[in-house]
Amino acid sequence: MFLSIWAVKGRFGDFYILGQRIGGGGQGQVYSCKQASSGKDFAVKIIDTNVEAGSQLMARWSSELDTLIRLEQDIGARCPYITQTYCIFQELSHNFIVMEVMAGRTLTDLLHTKHT
Repeated sequence: MFLSIWAVKGRFGDFYILGQRIGGGGQGQVYSCKQASSGKDFAVKIIDTNVEAGSQLMARWSSELDTLIRLEQDIGARCPYITQTYCIFQELSHNFIVMEVMAGRTLTDLLHTKHT
């Protein structure tokens, strides 16, 4: 099973408590999580580094994060339509992207609704 170690351990990075699966796709699985120290809710995308191109995907995410940070600095605000990313790190054979939780429907749901 993909997350068997996390289901038992329940924590990752010594900072977050893993919650329920809330989505997933070609890049990885998305779970709710809670910051252990503050209790604040986040989402975490977990990418197995054993998956082909996992390290290339993380390099792309890191580059995109740098671009978003520069863009926010240039305009002095963040775009409300782009999920805020808080940290990216690797632990064991998994990459973690911790981001804000976005309420609402998935992009797939929205596209399906628009085309029916």
